[in-house]
Amino acid sequence: MFSFLTSFLPTSYLLPGWLILDINPLIGLLQGLVGACGISVLCSLFRVHLLIEESWKEKLNEGTSSGRSSSNPMRAKHGLFGMLQFLFVTGILAVVGSRVASLVVLEFCLRAVSGLLTAGPESRKFLQQLLVQSQFSLGCAISCSLHFLHEGASQCWLCLLLAAALSWYLAKKAAALLHHVIALYKLHSSQRYCGICISLLTS
Repeated sequence: MFSFLTSFLPTSYLLPGWLILDINPLIGLLQGLVGACGISVLCSLFRVHLLIEESWKEKLNEGTSSGRSSSNPMRAKHGLFGMLQFLFVTGILAVVGSRVASLVVLEFCLRAVSGLLTAGPESRKFLQQLLVQSQFSLGCAISCSLHFLHEGASQCWLCLLLAAALSWYLAKKAAALLHHVIALYKLHSSQRYCGICISLLTS
């Protein structure tokens, strides 16, 4: 059925080679969806980490600085903009082939290793910058790993569908954790009656 649908697509005479998909469009879309969900989980957990770190800094500075209110610059991406960004990342990861994705991952790994070797005393700040810069490389790593794992499988789209559902669930849970931390972490960590905030506080 997919070959029947792809027969209506323009041929390689009308499109350049880098625009022609080397895999089934459904498989590429599922791989891109899993990669985009992985990026979403990384972004949510990284923001949670930064918010908790900022809360600890505020508690440490309470005794020295009086009346200092810090405006939190990080907010969760709501509504249409967040969904459009997620769909855009999914489309990019679906179009990028496995060879290009593996080259992106290789380039990022080499840049990360060379940066860590030359960071020196600024290694902690460099690690945070590295986590921010690793988002697209993580999506490429997930999508090309799925491509290599399912290469040659007869019904690989079923496995990818299950992986996409699981990754979507994890991304929603990570986003819910981020929203909870943004809204209620300061209150719950001070009063110590929320299990989620207590576990984040102790860890």
